[in-house]
Amino acid sequence: IVSGSSFGDNLPIPNPKQGYYFDGWYIDGNLSQPVTSATVAIRPFNAYAKWVQSVSNATMDTTMNIQINNSDKIEFEEDDIENVTYSSSNTNVVTIDIDGTVHAIGVGTATITLTGTLSGDTRTISVTVTPVMHTVTFKDGNNVIRELEVAHGSSVGNENMPANQIKTNYIFNGWVYENSGTLTPFTSTTQVYENIDVLVSWKEDISIATLPGSPLLIILGNNTEVVVSATDDGGLVENYTLSSSNTNVVSVNGIIISGVSVGSVTLTITGVESHKSKTITVEVIDSYRVTFDPYNGDSPTVINVAPGLSIDESGEILPTDPTKPNFIFDNWY
Repeated sequence: IVSGSSFGDNLPIPNPKQGYYFDGWYIDGNLSQPVTSATVAIRPFNAYAKWVQSVSNATMDTTMNIQINNSDKIEFEEDDIENVTYSSSNTNVVTIDIDGTVHAIGVGTATITLTGTLSGDTRTISVTVTPVMHTVTFKDGNNVIRELEVAHGSSVGNENMPANQIKTNYIFNGWVYENSGTLTPFTSTTQVYENIDVLVSWKEDISIATLPGSPLLIILGNNTEVVVSATDDGGLVENYTLSSSNTNVVSVNGIIISGVSVGSVTLTITGVESHKSKTITVEVIDSYRVTFDPYNGDSPTVINVAPGLSIDESGEILPTDPTKPNFIFDNWY
């Protein structure tokens, strides 16, 4: 070739090499500087043929597992594989870049097809995209009842929920988990977006709950709510009903009682779920009893005071000042 001229159509085609495809001429032995028809010869040089194997002969993994929103790259063990193009059978599951980087964008399966640019041969890779998984731990206090792995945004399903728990003197009240600082009910359809602990919620039954003091005093003609509270701090109590032994003295409406006439009754408090019962005494009075305890060993003095009036206005007088050896009486409190 004349110095300063390009090769044009004078580039030779080497004899075939079994199992390989000719992929051009190169000036250097590292095959980094190609010789093309436009290459201008300005000095003598050796040209080296580049031979590549068909993609059909490549050693590679034919399966790929990727977690959603992650990426992986198709790699060949050999360095001399022909250039390939890639295509995805389901771009809703995976997409692929020209360099063979696979991006998982949806849960499911897809097939990546590799096509050799020289041979036209094809290979396939089966890709499975798995969801992000979260651990749901069902607990009663520190006792782990069940652990489940749940896909991001999915629910545990009714078939995977633990059985209703049993505890002496308590009523199972479902499952709860902490959501933005608040205990929220957890059900079989609750969607999971992070690792969470799900706790048993208990309600105390009537047998261990704290009842109003007995006797419970109510002024004639007034109403009052009968409040049953949990013994455990911040705990819950089962629902309950009330019944009066004499509705002519105390009537009942839900958990509200009314003083109908002066007298005393037994009020029965029954748990709706446990069916257990406890009783207190309710006294209907037309005046308040004020008990003066001298704390000196003598018996207390009781004075009846009309509602809304002072002791003097009720026609009563304070007890005689008490005495106690070595002490001086300083008033009633």
